[in-house]
Amino acid sequence: MCKISNSKASITAKLSDAVFELVPAHPAAQEALQLALASSSQSIINHSFRTYLYAQAFSAFPETAKARDSFHTLQPVFFEPYVLFVACILHDVAITEEYDLVPERFEIVSAGIAIKLLRRHGVEESILRDVWLAMAIHATPGVAEHYGGAVGAMRLAILVEFGGLSVPLHLMSEPYRNVICEGFLLPRLGIEKGLGDAVARQGRKDRTKAPPATWAGLMTLSSLENPEWNGVNKAFHL
Repeated sequence: MCKISNSKASITAKLSDAVFELVPAHPAAQEALQLALASSSQSIINHSFRTYLYAQAFSAFPETAKARDSFHTLQPVFFEPYVLFVACILHDVAITEEYDLVPERFEIVSAGIAIKLLRRHGVEESILRDVWLAMAIHATPGVAEHYGGAVGAMRLAILVEFGGLSVPLHLMSEPYRNVICEGFLLPRLGIEKGLGDAVARQGRKDRTKAPPATWAGLMTLSSLENPEWNGVNKAFHL
């Protein structure tokens, strides 16, 4: 067991050496990390990196990320670590103000950015389809969990990240466990507040980014119904 830090204190470095060591060496992963570091807040960087560590842990033990339906006939697809890293580190990259007026949900825009990067690095189209799917439905409850493979692993990682599942320490290698357990290496920095505010901001500016019944749509509606509320968005449930 370890205690995960909920500190909101700021940190001076984007990522510590101990965290950098866990980034896959592949050029695509390195490029994606630099893109994220240049555009995302520290809380999003930390959140995205934790998501990768959890998703990789589930992917390393395929039985934990298998499709939940006994009648499921799709062969689960798992990504190379560098591909999974790109998907995770960029899955929220499009919540910055730069993309506020792009008339697509942030999950879709982020997925498109990742796909273009991975395609330049020669990743097969069959893998790119599942990368897109993993990113596009990571905030859609009750879908990816039934798909299995890396798509399911990424959704399970999101559930862990926001308290829907226990941290899979028993599946994690020692370096991964150390980074997660040393909470100051990837502190949460109020991720629920920051992410929720950003998603609702985009939805208020352009409702095509927050269709009804989607996570972004519910977050936007909550922010409009509670204009004086200054805490974590009341609809923040993943």
